[in-house]
Formats: sequence, structure tokens, C-alpha cells
Amino acid sequence: MQLKRYIEAYIPVNICNMKCSYCYLDKNISKVVCGLSHDPEEIGRALSFKRLGGPALINLCAAGETTLLQELPLLMEELLAEGHVLSVVTNGIYTAFFQKIMDMREEYRKRIFFKFSLHYFELLRTGTMETFFENINNMKKAGCSFTIELTPDDKYLEVKEEIKKICMEKAGAICHVTIPRDDTTLEHKLLSRYSLKELVEQWGEFDSSLLAFKSEIWGKRRCEFCYAGDWFFAVDLLTGRMTQCYEGKELCHNIYENINKKLPFRAVGTKCPSTHCFNGHAFLTLGIIPEIPAPAYAELRDRVCADGSSWLTEEMRDTLSSKLKNANKEYGVLKKTFLK
Repeated sequence: MQLKRYIEAYIPVNICNMKCSYCYLDKNISKVVCGLSHDPEEIGRALSFKRLGGPALINLCAAGETTLLQELPLLMEELLAEGHVLSVVTNGIYTAFFQKIMDMREEYRKRIFFKFSLHYFELLRTGTMETFFENINNMKKAGCSFTIELTPDDKYLEVKEEIKKICMEKAGAICHVTIPRDDTTLEHKLLSRYSLKELVEQWGEFDSSLLAFKSEIWGKRRCEFCYAGDWFFAVDLLTGRMTQCYEGKELCHNIYENINKKLPFRAVGTKCPSTHCFNGHAFLTLGIIPEIPAPAYAELRDRVCADGSSWLTEEMRDTLSSKLKNANKEYGVLKKTFLK
């Protein structure tokens, strides 16, 4: 499938069933949020195939644990019915949610990609290690795609061999490794007592293409012409607020207003407010900035298992290998100049 757009959809849940020391969740949140303000059917219409101009990759992620949202399976079905592809960020231990996924139509399950976060010490503390890998393998059997990602907390250095061993035994391949960041800082600084170079060297034995690419782009401010705001946008599903990117203040449209009208798309161009593209492993690999050479997103997420199977299905690998420029028209010189 050729993707038309990529969307970061914030799921309104700020509670979690884990307590990781490196968590991005704001520890100062005083109000518990765990529910939608609009029903799944309305959200599906607000993000319809027609309104987005084609199939989109929609990433569903919460500040807390995404799957704790009771309406999530219904929301997913509405978005899948529109022809979209979904990625879901989860810690993988809420079994009741995954059982509902297994009850979905096979055609829907094929368009679901799970990003399982491996919180090793919390899985040990809560006695849910077996549950974590059982849910992963059930999703694989159900025809869904997945990846397993480790946030390399400094405390994990002493158990690297244990982590590799259990991943090989339970998931057929070693997990990928990301870069820990401190979201309490405006610069989204590295969350480690080590330098980036030292961190990459310490975790190099995991041979993670995700870590390799993220370290290559980490800390580099992007001044090229970026199509965030057009080929990509972020949306808060609680309020409906739509912005060009995570930190963009423009394009403040509400997707729930004038739901039968087209959405206003406008690229951020060269005015990116972020100090660096900290999630460029998705944006840049999908081609938000066409002139930057980057591997396919699928390459950073897949693994080939010892038995020859892969974490991504053939269909999902094809979808996550697509570049957005192939389904969109790049701006001309005058339009680019106007946005600068």
C-alpha cells in the first residue's frame, strides 16, 4: 500500500500500569485523563479516507499506556474501516485489549503494527514477562506486525545479556534500541550520563538499525524544506486540535469542526521550531523531507527471526517502505518561497 499521509494521534490517557524511571510521562500531572470526548465513529469520520486524500499511517500513542483506553478497539476498527494503517505504542501487558484484537476481521489485523516497548525491570517487578511475550506472539499469530523496542536506560547495561537472551528465546530475535530523551527539556536532551557516542558503542552489539539511524540524525537541526503540516500532522483526539508537528503552533485547526469539509494542509517549510527532529526515525524515513536520503521505515522496525519468519508481514513491510512523495506533489518554487 502506498501511504498518502502520516499522522501522530494523541490518545487521551495519562495513567500507566508501569513505573519506569525513564518514562516520558509528566510526573506533575494532577488530573487523570482516560477517555475520549468524541465517539469512535465521529473520529473515524473526522479522519476519513476521503478527508485525508488517501490511506494514512496513523500512530496511536498516549502519554500513559495507550491500551488502557477502553474505546481503543472500537476506535481502531473505525479507522481501519476507512482503509488506514495503524501503529499502536504499548507496553504489551494488558491482555484483555489484545484478546479484542484477535476478534477483529483478518483484513483489519493485517493493517495493524504494534510497537512493543520492552520495560525489562518493570516486567520483572510486576511478574508480567511471560504475559508480555505471550501477547506479542499472539499478535504475530493473528497476522499483525510488530517490533520490540528497548529504551536503553543506564541501569540496563548490567543486564544486556539477559535481555538479548530472553528476546531470542521468546521473540526469535533481539530487540531494537532507541535513544532515551529527556522531554522535560526544550531541547529533548539525551537522557543518560553517557555521551551519545558512548551510548551507541555500549549498545552496538544489539545491531539495531533503529539506533544507528537515530544516532546519525540526533541533535541536528533541520533547515531543509519539510512537509510536516501537509504530508504529516499531529492531532490531539481529546480536543481535536491539529498542528503541523509536535511543537508547531500553526495550523491550529480542529478536526471535529466542519467535519464534512476538507482539512487545511500547509507545510511548515523551513520554519521548524524544534532543535532537532528527535522522531526523525519515522518522519525522515517516510520522506517528510524528500531531499534527505534515508532508509525505509520498515528497515528500522523489522527483524528476521531464527526460524526465518519476520516481525513485519510482507504486506506491512511493503507499506512501511513507501515514501510519501510518491503519493503527493512537491511544492513549486513560488509556493515554497511564500512559506519561507
